Amino acid sequence: MKYEYHSVFLSTPRQEPKKYMKNNEYVVDGIQFTRDIQSTIHEMAQQGYELTQTIPIISTIYLQNTFTDGATLIFRKELG
Repeated sequence: MKYEYHSVFLSTPRQEPKKYMKNNEYVVDGIQFTRDIQSTIHEMAQQGYELTQTIPIISTIYLQNTFTDGATLIFRKELG
């Protein structure tokens, strides 16, 4: 079988830090990120693609703090 592959990068949406957090804190808006992922999967499914892999993209900022910068979604569609 032959497949056509398509990748999509979704950037992680941020929220404003809570009052008790430092201003440089990275706060992921998990609800919006989930909606973005769900919407992308639905859109690609309408085009005949299926999700085959999800790769989280982790970044590092100063002082070795890490955060989720986004995710790459890999889709494939069977040809012919």
